[in-house]
Amino acid sequence: MAILRTYVWVYNIAATLKQKPHTTIYISRPDDRLRQQTAGANVRRRSWFPWRLFFGLFGAFTTLAVVLGTIRVVHAHDLLTGNHSMQSTQKYISQPAIRPAPVDNDELAQSINSTIAQNSNLEIGVSLVSVADGKTANFGVSDPYVAGSVDKLMTASLFFHEVDDKQASLGQVLEDNDNAQDDLQKMVVLSDNDAWQSLNDYLTHDALRAYANSVGVRSYDPDNNTIAPEDIAQLLYKIYDKKLLSPASTTQLLSYMKQANYTQFIMAAIPNGVKAYHKVGYLDDRLNDVAIIDNGKTPYVLVIFSKTADNSQYDFGGQGQQLFQSLTKTTINDLL
Repeated sequence: MAILRTYVWVYNIAATLKQKPHTTIYISRPDDRLRQQTAGANVRRRSWFPWRLFFGLFGAFTTLAVVLGTIRVVHAHDLLTGNHSMQSTQKYISQPAIRPAPVDNDELAQSINSTIAQNSNLEIGVSLVSVADGKTANFGVSDPYVAGSVDKLMTASLFFHEVDDKQASLGQVLEDNDNAQDDLQKMVVLSDNDAWQSLNDYLTHDALRAYANSVGVRSYDPDNNTIAPEDIAQLLYKIYDKKLLSPASTTQLLSYMKQANYTQFIMAAIPNGVKAYHKVGYLDDRLNDVAIIDNGKTPYVLVIFSKTADNSQYDFGGQGQQLFQSLTKTTINDLL
């Protein structure tokens, strides 16, 4: 409304400025009386013009001052409450909504089951979760696996959770004489086992088990390092959907997962322009890779666990790479 009033005042000023200077009008015979009346009107117009200009400009500048003052007050309020101006503006900008990934469609299920059947020497478990609605689909073996380094994500999640609750600090020094932030980064990015041990010793297995149960991950056993594919998929889904950690902690954990090593499996099949965050775990007889895959429209979680049926040496470079890349491409073709 203030802007509209300003426009009207400015328009009136412009109209005033456009008026042509008054000239004395003569009829066929100049009449002194008529000339005097006309001259009086001209004087009145000229005396009114400066006041009209003054009040127009005064109104315009007053309105502008009110508008600017309102903006400054809102901005100051945002700074005091932690809502910066960009965040306040974003509330009024429509954001593209993510859509559910159709993880339970028959064509996708047929393709995944076919790939599992073609690798009969392996025990394979696949789990999918649509981030938009939490819908899940599970294929192959659903029992808990020895997860290897994949379970490091549970340790990272609990430690960040304690940081959010002010029960721990990223700067605190752990038993390996490194601070917690460095150990978290080494544990997730480089899969460092010494850092994992230090963090687990600080947290304790009892706390890890209790935390897993509290977030609905029932199959997790820190003593035996086991978890079911669908449960680690739920953990990743809840982390990415910001159900477990603060935005800052979520961002930091995802940044580590984005840099995590062993990118020749799921990550090798991620197309350009698609974001992905992952963690690999392996032992002599098994290979596991878990990932969050997001094209900005239909983000989803992909978990692939596999082990040799006879506990023999796993073929990481041949069958392993082919299996994980094939399953990843299958889900991408159907879900992105």
